[in-house]
Amino acid sequence: MTGKQTAVIGSIIIGLSLIVYFTDFNSAEKKRINEEYKAKEEKKKETQLKLKEIEKLQAEQKKTKGFHCLSAWDGSYGPLVQVIKNQMRDPSSFQHRETTITPNSNNAHLVYMKYGGKNAFGGYTVEAAAARIDTNCNLLEAYNQKMEKIK
Repeated sequence: MTGKQTAVIGSIIIGLSLIVYFTDFNSAEKKRINEEYKAKEEKKKETQLKLKEIEKLQAEQKKTKGFHCLSAWDGSYGPLVQVIKNQMRDPSSFQHRETTITPNSNNAHLVYMKYGGKNAFGGYTVEAAAARIDTNCNLLEAYNQKMEKIK
């Protein structure tokens, strides 16, 4: 073989070696990228599961605290409002002031409401009422401000 042929064969061998090297490199790179993608997807799924668990716990805590029973609009407890309005001389004068609720105790919440309305003389008075409700927001008992049972 001549020197030229040896150089050409050497160049071909080097070229083929480079092709094989870069082909293997690309395969290894693709494999690494694919593994990274799978790891990111798995981490994303884990994060979504954790978020769902957190939302579930927050919903349970909200139910334990009783806020799920109150109106999102004005914070009142609808069944107690209706009982009070049925007791009033002028139900159209009813004005909700504020409502508070206690956390779940013995499978019940206590609701305290301040409200206003016209009295027998046409004057406006502020009164209070209380109720005991179950964890499903059902009214069990209602009391006026003198703690007389009204329902």
